[in-house]
Amino acid sequence: MKKYDASSWEVLNRLLDQALELEPPAIDSWLESLPPEYQALKPELKRLLWRHARSETNDFLATLPKLDLPPETESPPRTEQPGDEIGPYRLERELGSGGMGVVWLATRTDGLLQRPVALKLPHGAWRRAGLAECMAREREILASLTHPNIAHLVYASVTAAVQPYLTTEYVEGTRVAVYCRERQLGIRLRLELFA
Repeated sequence: MKKYDASSWEVLNRLLDQALELEPPAIDSWLESLPPEYQALKPELKRLLWRHARSETNDFLATLPKLDLPPETESPPRTEQPGDEIGPYRLERELGSGGMGVVWLATRTDGLLQRPVALKLPHGAWRRAGLAECMAREREILASLTHPNIAHLVYASVTAAVQPYLTTEYVEGTRVAVYCRERQLGIRLRLELFA
C-alpha cells in the first residue's frame, strides 16, 4: 500500500464517502469520471471500495485466521450444566460462549440478591498461564467502568477449585450480530451502532 499524507487521506475519505452514497453498479463509472487530480488516489480508493464490498457480503468473518493451539493448551470439554453451583450462584442456562469463556444466566442460591446475573466462566483450560491474570484485569476494568450501556460488575471471586469467575448485571436483549443480521444492516450502520 502506498503511503499518503494527511491531506491525501482527507481527500480519500471524502471521495470514499461520496462513493458509498452510490448504488454499487454506479461506482465503476463514478471512478472513471474522477478528474485527473484524483488519478493517483484511484488505486487506494478502489482497494477501499473492494474491501467495503467484500465486508457487505457478510462472509468476511469466515476468512479470519484461526488459532491452532497445541494439544496441551486446548480446553477440555466443558462440564458445567444448568443447576450446577458456582460459588453462591446456580447456573440456569448458557447465554453465550466466546474465545475466553462461557457466560451463563445465574441466580444467587443464598437469597442475598433476587435478580439474575450474567456469570462468566473461563473455558476449561483456565489454569493455563495468564488466564487468571486476564480475568483479574477484566474484573478491574469492569469495576472501573460506569456507563449506562455497559453492564455493571456485580461480583467476582474464585470457586473452591480456584476457578475464577465474575458476574455482571444481566441485560435482556438480542445479540448484536443477530440484531444486525435480522435488520440487514450494512457496514456503515453496523459501525454507527457500534459507535
